Amino acid sequence: MFTLDKFIADSVTFRPVSMFEPDIKANAETLTREIKGKRVCVIGGAGSIGSSFIKAVLRFEPASVVVVDLNENGLAEWYAAYYVR
Repeated sequence: MFTLDKFIADSVTFRPVSMFEPDIKANAETLTREIKGKRVCVIGGAGSIGSSFIKAVLRFEPASVVVVDLNENGLAEWYAAYYVR
């Protein structure tokens, strides 16, 4: 089965883990305090950087995430890939 995350890791970035992962882990306490229970708005969320940011933010339990992008199809595809099951 095709997995977008695996394809990106294997064929695009050639990294199995985000290069920001060590920083995210090192600052997990601060990120939790700043994000948990709050509303987050992501501009450009359908792109590669925006979607990676959303994935990173979700683990810190925001109250809601509002995603804005000019690419309506990209938003729909991203939503379908991660939330419609």
